[in-house]
Amino acid sequence: MNVRSFAQRIQYESSQNLLHIDLSHCSIEHPEQVDELRRAIDSLLGSLDHKVYAVVNYEGFELAPGVEAAYREMMRLNQEHYSLGTVRYSEDLYTRTVLRSSATRGRFSGNVCGSLREALERIEHLKAEHAAGPPKL
Repeated sequence: MNVRSFAQRIQYESSQNLLHIDLSHCSIEHPEQVDELRRAIDSLLGSLDHKVYAVVNYEGFELAPGVEAAYREMMRLNQEHYSLGTVRYSEDLYTRTVLRSSATRGRFSGNVCGSLREALERIEHLKAEHAAGPPKL
């Protein structure tokens, strides 16, 4: 059972244009929970006039097989509507492998790291890439 609500697990750091989503030790077992998470993200980001970078902590996260497709679709839509770049992280190798596989099936970015430090470094790299603009031919 999740002790904190999804709204409590999401914080936006405006000075860095960075969304932190903490799904550590969280279990999503029902489609209603996917909807609740989506609504919490929409509530926070829907009023912004720009996209954000995001870091998501998946340490100890559990997703029931029956909601995988709905969760993947929510992630894809969030990435499409709100994200300049998202990096997910977990120390657990199995979790990182599942996240990469899910990203491939959902057709969204598979940036997956082993720690928050690595994830924040990857975000800085993404910011630098965006600042440099598209590659010149």
